[in-house]
Amino acid sequence: MPVLAPPMRDPGDQVDAANEEVTERTDDAMLDHYRMQLADIGAARERIGGGPYGICTDCGERIPFARLQAYPTVKRCTPCQRRHELLFARSEG
Repeated sequence: MPVLAPPMRDPGDQVDAANEEVTERTDDAMLDHYRMQLADIGAARERIGGGPYGICTDCGERIPFARLQAYPTVKRCTPCQRRHELLFARSEG
């Protein structure tokens, strides 16, 4: 009985599948980014309504106006944000 070779796959099928996966992952990443932005906007609106908008959530100091202009949903002053990023990077790494 002759041994049959496995059917040949078109290399284009693999490329198409890879492209589709990359597109799906990119779409998922963009959706996550937009969800985070919407959550940040919602949290900033709550802070505006509740009064502590422009106050650092970590140290309680005022966030400079220029920082708020550049990033209206910011919740930390620059030094506290740096500290937060360093701590977060250590816990992830």
